[in-house]
Amino acid sequence: MHLATPYRAIIQASLLGLIWLGMTYVTTPEFLWGQNLWLRAAKNIIIIFAVTLINTSFLLPKVYFQKKILLYLILLIALFPALTVLINELIINDTRPLHPFGDPKFREMILEQYGVSNPNRPGMMTSRPGHLFRYFSSLPAFTLAAFVSNTVELTRYANTKEKENIALEKEKLVTEIKFLKAQINPHFLFNALNNIYTLTLTKSEDAPDNLLRLSEMLKYMVYDCSAKRVPIGKEIEYLKNYIALSSLKERSGLNIDVTLEATNTNLPIPPLLFIPFVENAFKHSNIEDTSRGWIKINLESGDNKIKFRVENSHAEVQSSKDSTGGIGLSNVRKRLELMYGKNFDLINESKDEKYIVSLIIDKV
Repeated sequence: MHLATPYRAIIQASLLGLIWLGMTYVTTPEFLWGQNLWLRAAKNIIIIFAVTLINTSFLLPKVYFQKKILLYLILLIALFPALTVLINELIINDTRPLHPFGDPKFREMILEQYGVSNPNRPGMMTSRPGHLFRYFSSLPAFTLAAFVSNTVELTRYANTKEKENIALEKEKLVTEIKFLKAQINPHFLFNALNNIYTLTLTKSEDAPDNLLRLSEMLKYMVYDCSAKRVPIGKEIEYLKNYIALSSLKERSGLNIDVTLEATNTNLPIPPLLFIPFVENAFKHSNIEDTSRGWIKINLESGDNKIKFRVENSHAEVQSSKDSTGGIGLSNVRKRLELMYGKNFDLINESKDEKYIVSLIIDKV
């Protein structure tokens, strides 16, 4: 059963208070029982409640779990003198003797019982200790409350994170399976086959090379894309093959400017990371209109950073093709979040009669 933080804190504090009261009852000799003893027990129970509530409801969730560990330690240490002064001076005005020998009646009873003839001899405590000792007498209760609340909440936090990670992995698996199923775009595949067929009919020398490109693309999608990561070099080759086959529709050439560079071709990345953006550009740019349609694709990568940018013209009438294939950009963003968390920046915008997608991954 999931309990809200304040209720968990109250339950923890109540149990600790009962344990402290029981320890006080069991460990204190009967002849030391009295109003002064129970007054100090009540003071320690108040400290237990205060520490547990403040630590559980504020310090841990707002400071420690936000990775501000040094600030958390400073605030926790500062909490002890603040609470003890507040409780001793304002809530419980404990002016009674802290040590039993500060009570004249108790002192007289003990001296008489043990036959001490000189009550003022060295070693006999005749007055209560000072205020500092009074304050530090609450340190065990403070430490117990801080330790138990930390242990309970850190264990709960770890269990929650583990469950979240398991759920995230399941969601990631489902998303990637859906993604893999949507990778082979039927429209592109049919177009590529038809274009290659036309090349064979005309006995073009380009037919074997383009057939090989399509074969390499299919091999990459079927075999390499089953891995969680692939070398960026293979992804670049896939993009080049896709662009080359997509350009077969116009023998005179399409207005496409492509720059794909990687200083480290073995840099591991998720498979088919960039193709949705390129597919989108071909889909919406009306690239067949050689007078107005255009696409610019730029990829730069270092050892641990990737910059990818796609620009394309706006088609006056948006194409309805590819409605059964491909993957939406919203799903691409979700996939990036699953793979890179907050270590990426994806921006898509429309301005000046062109559409721009920019992807920067800081930590690959």
